Amino acid sequence: RVPNDPGKALVQIPGPARLLLELTYYAGAAILCAAANQPTAAAIFAVVVAFHYLISYDHVRWLLKQ
Repeated sequence: RVPNDPGKALVQIPGPARLLLELTYYAGAAILCAAANQPTAAAIFAVVVAFHYLISYDHVRWLLKQ
């Protein structure tokens, strides 16, 4: 949870840290898919994640301002 995020959370972190944590998590998942000899799945997953962040640019911008 970041400051000004609705709801209750156990830990509050700055928005850029949350964004970095999310990107690390998703990049790690894509890397693990590739390491499991599933390069197509890794590429599709990476493209879907990139598309998600692209279409939710307002959320990304909001996180960077927190």
